[in-house]
Amino acid sequence: MNMDRTIKLKLSVSEEDKETLKKTITLFNTVFKEVAQYGFEHKTHSKVSIHHATYKDIREKYPELPSSLVQGARDVAYEALKGVKLKHLPAAKPFASIRYN
Repeated sequence: MNMDRTIKLKLSVSEEDKETLKKTITLFNTVFKEVAQYGFEHKTHSKVSIHHATYKDIREKYPELPSSLVQGARDVAYEALKGVKLKHLPAAKPFASIRYN
């Protein structure tokens, strides 16, 4: 049996690492917005169809974002679209939390 747990951590990082982390969070949420926009415009919350339609372009557009975070942003976006039943476009704040694998 597997169990998932969400934990909060206070990170002790240098100023340079803080900027890198902020950039990563901002990019993750930018990818979330683009994927959510695609799903909303094409009336789909299918993980597979959204992946095939957006993954390659997003990897080319944001090469500095690791593929696992691109996939995480896609997953969060399709779950948000499914949650609102495609009635409106889900939004994320620039520094909203991100999902790590």
